Amino acid sequence: MKKFIFILTILVLSGCVAQKPIGEIPTNALDFTLKPSELLEAYPSIKDNNLEYIQDATTKTPTLKIFEEKWGPHVSIKDEWTDYAFRTGYMFGLGYTALGESTSLWPLFGALLTLPNALPHQTYTWNKGDYSIDVTFTNPIFADEKKSLYWNWKEKESVKSILPPTTEKPFYFLGGYSAGGDTVFFTSTGEEAHSIGFGTTLLLGYELGLTSNNDYNIRIESGVKYTGVLIPSSGAKLTEIPVNMMLSGKIMDDSVHLGLGIGYKVSPTLYGGSGQTTTELDDAISGMIQVEYKPTTRAGIVFRYEVLNYSAPTISDIEASNFGTYFTVYF
Repeated sequence: MKKFIFILTILVLSGCVAQKPIGEIPTNALDFTLKPSELLEAYPSIKDNNLEYIQDATTKTPTLKIFEEKWGPHVSIKDEWTDYAFRTGYMFGLGYTALGESTSLWPLFGALLTLPNALPHQTYTWNKGDYSIDVTFTNPIFADEKKSLYWNWKEKESVKSILPPTTEKPFYFLGGYSAGGDTVFFTSTGEEAHSIGFGTTLLLGYELGLTSNNDYNIRIESGVKYTGVLIPSSGAKLTEIPVNMMLSGKIMDDSVHLGLGIGYKVSPTLYGGSGQTTTELDDAISGMIQVEYKPTTRAGIVFRYEVLNYSAPTISDIEASNFGTYFTVYF
């Protein structure tokens, strides 16, 4: 039940959008001959990659019909199958995280979450003046209108995005679960224990864009990881304060990000167990690789593998490498 409430909170937060002033979609032929710096100055809304912020006078989010009225016929359409695969996995991951431990019906819950957007998003391309403009739209089953999600403006000659290095929503929360590593036993009990890499992680992070349209960025995050009860009879627990730094970049399309990084574990402490003792482990350094799928600019799901070993003067090394699934909310 707690996991279900956690997932519901993620969905609600990911749908919360701060309202911005109405932006404009360039339509004058002369606009498309301006230099990138001049175009961005004349139309600041182009920097807002999420088109829920770019509003038409009659609708909150511009639809395909509005773009065709303003820009005429498009020149090509591309089905975003990579985005579709990750988006579908994201929804089934939500279903498993919410209900996987309590019922075998979690695939049905995941399917219901996927159903409204069961078809792949589509990217339409327009050639206007000196620019090629890609606009990605929803492809809903139960509605006629295709709503725009995000766009990317490119100069035809350089085929590079004109957006400046920036991150629209630089702060984020990351939370989720992980498992892996050695199994820890205490001499007073022979009970089965959770692996040492098992636990709940809650982090606050900051994302700094390095390139145009935020293709690459540096992420810095810190918070707490708590293993809960490793062994029920002894109440053994492990806590640590992770400080992570990661280089992340887009792969395949704008919604999939690959990250490589390092982590520093501050004051990992194993307490409880036989005799209710407290063992201070040495600070540790870890290596991380992750893939993040972001169906919107406000939320994502992260699959992260971490290579980690704990040590202390009084105990042998503990292998604590783990794989985790986490959810991110950007603000």
